[in-house]
Amino acid sequence: MEEVLLRWGPLILSFVSLAFAISVARSKASDERFGKIEARIAAIDERLSVVEGEIKHLPDREITHRLELAISKLEGRIEVMDERLKPVSEMAKRAQEMVFGEARTA
Repeated sequence: MEEVLLRWGPLILSFVSLAFAISVARSKASDERFGKIEARIAAIDERLSVVEGEIKHLPDREITHRLELAISKLEGRIEVMDERLKPVSEMAKRAQEMVFGEARTA
């Protein structure tokens, strides 16, 4: 048994050392990659917080719907006012024509 250990021991020890070195190198590379990923996630999280802050003050669906209803109500009122002002406009035109007619004859 001692002979086997003396013969194969250094070889086994070198393979174990090689495996450990590869594992450490990979973990360092992984740590660097994870560090970069964590930095990107932190930057994205910060940007997301800014966007959420900007969106908070924007109107939501309910408020937008109420605004649409109010605008359509105002459009209806403006159309009614337009119809009511047409006779006034006609009277103003006739009065203007009368004044110009009097000015021409005088």
